[in-house]
Amino acid sequence: AGTSWESGVRRSTRFRTKPLEYWKGERMVYGRVHESLSTVIGVKCMSPGTDGKPKLKAKSFVSDKYKELFEIASQY
Repeated sequence: AGTSWESGVRRSTRFRTKPLEYWKGERMVYGRVHESLSTVIGVKCMSPGTDGKPKLKAKSFVSDKYKELFEIASQY
C-alpha cells in the first residue's frame, strides 16, 4: 500500500505538497484511493469572494478517475 514497483525499484506514491498556510484556512482533504489507508487527495481553503461572501477553493492531487470522491470529500 502506498508503493509501486517500477523496473525493480520501489517508489513511493505519496502526494507531496508545500506546507499549509493554516492562517488562510487551508486544510487537507483525505480520501481512500488505495485499498488500505486514507491518503491526502487535495487541499481546500476558504477565500473571500467578490461579493464579500466566503468561497471554497479546492485543489485536487488525484486523476479524474477519483473526481467524484474528491468533490464529496471537499464539501466538509
